[in-house]
Amino acid sequence: MISLFGKEYNENTTVIIKNNKGIKSIPKEISKFTSLELCCISTNILCVIPKEICQLTSLLELSFYRNQITFIPKEICQLTSLKVLLLGNNKIITIPKEICQLTSLEELYFDYNQITNVPKEICQLTALKILTLSCNQIETIPKEVYQLHSLKKLYIYRNLFPIKLSLDNNLQEIVTYFTKLEQIVRSIQKIKIALCIYYKWIEQYDNNLSIEI
Repeated sequence: MISLFGKEYNENTTVIIKNNKGIKSIPKEISKFTSLELCCISTNILCVIPKEICQLTSLLELSFYRNQITFIPKEICQLTSLKVLLLGNNKIITIPKEICQLTSLEELYFDYNQITNVPKEICQLTALKILTLSCNQIETIPKEVYQLHSLKKLYIYRNLFPIKLSLDNNLQEIVTYFTKLEQIVRSIQKIKIALCIYYKWIEQYDNNLSIEI
């Protein structure tokens, strides 16, 4: 048995889920779970991804969603069996170029971070089906991303770049909402609601007045 996060686990454990536990760090003992397929340590206060994580070669899904992580160690890119990687809602600034080594990756989540640049190496992830880069500070994105043949869903709203789409891509869904546009739409909706209330109030005093918005 291996002790981890105050609990005893069998060394052949395939699933570890520790969400919303106030976890600040991951013990080095995590490296002993070589049969682990799902590791989810989300909604905690992790600041660092330990390099030992790269020894979990059986991992299929890894989630550090909603933590305080600022840096992705390139060692994580040695997890070549990984299919799903969730790193959204952190404080990540840079995506390592070594990301291209995750050749089995099908879903990649980097939303709600502080990323400013997307490395062109990400375009080598030919198995990728879902890519989420929304709510960052990205100024440009490699045009080859739009041409990834397996990519079905691309989320890139709330960034700093204008979106140019290729007509040759196979995307089934692309979410491209801009912050300013959302604000305008919401403002119009609020004005419309306010006008409706105002005109309904007027109609109470003038039966001949009927206004539709």
